[in-house]
Amino acid sequence: MAPPTLPPIPLPPALATSPSLLDERAELTPGDATLMALYFVLVLLVGVYAWKVQQNPAAQSGGDDNAETDQFFLAGRNARWPAVGFSLFVSNIGSEHLVGLFGSAYASGWAVSYFEWAAPIHLLVTGWIVAPIFLRNRLTTTTEYLEKRYAPRVRATVCVATLFMYLVNRLAVSVYSGATVLHTLFGWSVPACSIGLVALTAVYTAAGGLGAVIITDVAQALVLLFGTAVMLGIGIDRVGGLDTLFHVPPNGTTYEDWEKFFHMYRPPEDKDFPTLGLLLGFNASALWYWCLDQAIVQRVLAASSVQHARAACNFAGFLKLLVVFLIVLPGVIARHYFSDALLDSPNEVLPVMMKQLLPPGVLGILLAAMIAACMSSLDSIFTAAGSLVCLDLYRPLRPSASEQELVTVGRVLCLVLAVLSLLWLPIIDLLSDQIFVYLNSIQMCFTPPVVTVYFGGMLWRRATTQGAMATLAVGYALGLYRFIGEVLSKVDPPAPGSMHYWWVTTNVFHAGGIMWAICVVTLVVASFLTPRPHQSQLEGLVTKLNVRNYCFKTSTAPRFVEHTEIQLDANGPKTTTRSAPQPPASVPAGTEPQPPDIKSHTTASFRKHAHVVAYCSKRCCTAYRTNFVFSVILLVATPSLIAAWM
Repeated sequence: MAPPTLPPIPLPPALATSPSLLDERAELTPGDATLMALYFVLVLLVGVYAWKVQQNPAAQSGGDDNAETDQFFLAGRNARWPAVGFSLFVSNIGSEHLVGLFGSAYASGWAVSYFEWAAPIHLLVTGWIVAPIFLRNRLTTTTEYLEKRYAPRVRATVCVATLFMYLVNRLAVSVYSGATVLHTLFGWSVPACSIGLVALTAVYTAAGGLGAVIITDVAQALVLLFGTAVMLGIGIDRVGGLDTLFHVPPNGTTYEDWEKFFHMYRPPEDKDFPTLGLLLGFNASALWYWCLDQAIVQRVLAASSVQHARAACNFAGFLKLLVVFLIVLPGVIARHYFSDALLDSPNEVLPVMMKQLLPPGVLGILLAAMIAACMSSLDSIFTAAGSLVCLDLYRPLRPSASEQELVTVGRVLCLVLAVLSLLWLPIIDLLSDQIFVYLNSIQMCFTPPVVTVYFGGMLWRRATTQGAMATLAVGYALGLYRFIGEVLSKVDPPAPGSMHYWWVTTNVFHAGGIMWAICVVTLVVASFLTPRPHQSQLEGLVTKLNVRNYCFKTSTAPRFVEHTEIQLDANGPKTTTRSAPQPPASVPAGTEPQPPDIKSHTTASFRKHAHVVAYCSKRCCTAYRTNFVFSVILLVATPSLIAAWM
C-alpha cells in the first residue's frame, strides 16, 4: 500500500517567484574567487613541472629510441595504479558527463545509472584482455594494434574516423557544457568562457603532455568527489531525507510513476533508454570507450606494468560504482525538489542546483570541481588526438621525423584542435536537449565496426585484413546513413512507413545492436572467404583463455614480457621491473621467455642474494592474486547492483 502523501514541499523564494530559474545569477564571493584562482595557478604550475621533468634526460629511458614520445604521450610508461585509476575515473566524468548525467537523471530517472554500473565490467575486459596485449607489445596508440594485427590501411581508416568523432562529439560538447554552466551561473558570455577553458587546457597539455594530465587528474578527482558529495548531502537535507525522496512523490506525480522512476527497466518503446537496447547495443559503445578509446586507454598504456594496469582498472571500476550516488542521485533529487519550477532544458539542472542549493564558499569548491572535470575531459582528448595524428598519420608519411619533431607536431595539434572546437560551438544548439543522449547517439553510429575489428582480432585467429576492411566499410556506411539521416529528419521529417523512416527514427541503441550484429557477420563471412593471416600477425596479438592459470594469456610468446632485473654491486642488490625483448627465433613457439640470466654474476653473489630473487617472484604472484580477487568481487558486485535496481 502506498504511504500517505505529505503536504507539498515549500519552495525557496526564488523558485516561488521567478518564472524561470535562469533569471537569477549566482554571486561569486571573494572566497569563491580565491579558490578558483588558486586552482588555476596550481594547474599551470603542474604543467610547468611536468614540462621540466620531460626536459630532464634522467626522466627518459636510456637507450630507448622512443623515449621522448613515450614521456610526452605516455608519461614515460611509469605511472602507478592509484594515479592511473584516478585518471581513468575523472577522465570519464568530464563536464559533459556531469551536465548530461544530471540532466538525464532529472528527465528519465534511474535508467541512466546503467551507463555507470556497466562500466566496471568493461574495465575488467580492459585489464585482463586488452592491457596485456597492448603493454607487452609496447603500443603507443590503440590503433597501432590494428597495423600489427591487420595492415596499415586498417589503422589509418580507424584513426581518421576516431578524430572526426572526437571533434564533432566529445571535444565540442565538452567545451559547450562547461561554458553553459558558467553562463547559467554568472551570465558570462559563452564564447568568452569557451575560449578561457580551451586556452588554459591546451597550454598545460601542450607543455607537459600526459605527465601533466595524469598528475592534474589525481587532484581533480579528489576535488570532484568532494564537491559532488557536498551537493548530494545538501540535496538530501533539502528534500527531507532519503525516506521522503524514495517514498513521497513530488508535486504533480503519482506514487506509481515515482516508484518506476527509481527502476532501471524501461520498455522497448522508451525513446531514450530502452533496457533491451542498452543490453544489446550499448555494450558496443561501452567496449569502444573503455577498452579502445585512445583518450581512456592512453592512461592504461602509461602504466608501469600489466599488474599496475589491472589494479588501476579495478580501482576505477569501484569508483564508478559510486558515481550513481554522487551524480545520478542528485539529478533525481532535482526532479523532486524543483517539481514546480520551470526548467528550459535538462542540461540546465546542474547549474540550477548549484545556484539554488549551495551556500557561498561551497559554490566555489564545486565550481572548481566542474572546471576540473571539463579540463580533464579536454586534456584527455587533446593528448589522445595528438597521439593518433603524430604516431598513426604523421610518422608513416614522414618516417625520418625526429622525436622532437613528433612532440612539436603534437603540441601544435593541441592548439589547432582548440581553435576547431571553438568554431564548432555554434552548431551545438542543434543537438538533443539531453547532452548525454547525444553523446551516446554519435558513439553508437560509429563504434560497432571498430569494436568488431579489434576484438575479432584479439579473440579470433582466423580474422583477416580483408575481413576487417569489409567490416569497417559496411559499419561506417550504416553509421553515416543513420547519423546524416537523423540530422536531416529534424529539418525535413521523412514519410512514415518506409525502411528509411524506420532506420533513422528507431532508438539509437536498437540501431546500434543491429549494426553490431551485421558487422560481426561481415567479419566472419569475409574472413572465411579470404586466406588465413600470416603467423606474424598473430604472435603476441591474439589471446586465449588459460583455464589452468585462471587468466588470459597471449597465444604465443609475447613481443615483450615483464621481468625483474637483479643488479648486484658493492652496495647490495638493486631490482628494476621492466619489459624485456622477445627471445631469439630459436625459442619454440609457446615457450615463455626467461628473465635475464643472473648466473652471469658470481655463484657466491647469487647465493648470497638469492632471497632477493625469491622476494621479487613472491611480490609478482601476490600482485596477480590480489588483482584477481578484486576483479572477481567487482564482477559479482556489478551485476548484483544492476539486478537489484532493475
